[in-house]
Amino acid sequence: MLKSRRKQRVKETDMDKNTTAYWNLSLDTECPKCGHNFDLLCDPDFWEFSGAKQACEEIKGYETCCPECNHEFKTDFVY
Repeated sequence: MLKSRRKQRVKETDMDKNTTAYWNLSLDTECPKCGHNFDLLCDPDFWEFSGAKQACEEIKGYETCCPECNHEFKTDFVY
């Protein structure tokens, strides 16, 4: 038997002012050699050399290097 849920009423004063919501974007990958997880967007040269024109663009074969073990490998961007 499902219990009915009560709708919570929002105070009218809470509806008068908007709060802020922040986007959080990352492009996470894992080094196939050492298993270190890292965010490709933390690379200061990412936007210049990735070939991406906009965020969330699918790219295949992006060459990167693990910041922990310096292993070079390719990764595919998926959204």
